[in-house]
Amino acid sequence: MGVIYLVRHGQASFGADDYDVLADRGHEQARITGAALAARGVRPDRLISGGLRRQRDTMAALADAAGWQLPAQVDPRWDEFDHTAVLDDFLAAEGRANDFEDPKEFHRAYLEAVAAWTAGTATAQETFAQFEARCTAALEAASGDGTAVVVSSGGVIGLLAAQLFGGDATRWAQLNTVVVNASISKVLSSRRGLTALTFNEHGHLEHDLSLVTYR
Repeated sequence: MGVIYLVRHGQASFGADDYDVLADRGHEQARITGAALAARGVRPDRLISGGLRRQRDTMAALADAAGWQLPAQVDPRWDEFDHTAVLDDFLAAEGRANDFEDPKEFHRAYLEAVAAWTAGTATAQETFAQFEARCTAALEAASGDGTAVVVSSGGVIGLLAAQLFGGDATRWAQLNTVVVNASISKVLSSRRGLTALTFNEHGHLEHDLSLVTYR
C-alpha cells in the first residue's frame, strides 16, 4: 500500500513576461506546505516533480522546509498543459486577437478556449486526449508501495481528481480553476487501485488569506 501527495506549485508570476517563475509568495507557500507535511510526519520514499521551473523550484523549497534529503526525480508527464497555445489556437480559429486589456474578458476567452480544447473542437499541439493520457500514466508510474510527494500543476491535479472521483471532462474543467497554489491532494495506492482521499487541502495556508491564491 502506498500514498501519493499531489502538491500544486506555488504562485507563479502571473502577468509577467515569464510566467514560469515563482513569485515571492509562491516560495513562501511552498515552504509552508513543506513544513506542514513534515509536521504530519510525512516521510517520502520518492520525490517527483514536473519539468517546469515553477514546479522544480516549488519542490526545492518544499523539500528544504521539510528537511527531506532525497533527490527529486523530474518527470515531464506532470507538466501543465500549454494554456497559452490552447488560447492562441482557439482565438486564431475564431479570427480574434489576443490583445485583451480587461482581465475579465481575458478570463472569459480562456474558459471558452479550454472548453473547446476539452471537447476536442479546438486544435493545439497537444490534444486534450493526449494530455489526459500522459497525466494518467504519470500517476500510475508514481503509484506503488511507500510514500511519494509529487509537485505538479492545477490542470493535472484537477484532471486526476476528476477521474478518481468519477467525474468527466466537464468536471475537470470546473476543478481546474479552483486548485489552490501549494494545496495538497492525497491519493491511496493499493491492490484495489488508486483512490482519492482528499482534494485541494489548503488549511495550512489559511492563517493568512493572502496566501490562498489560484493563479
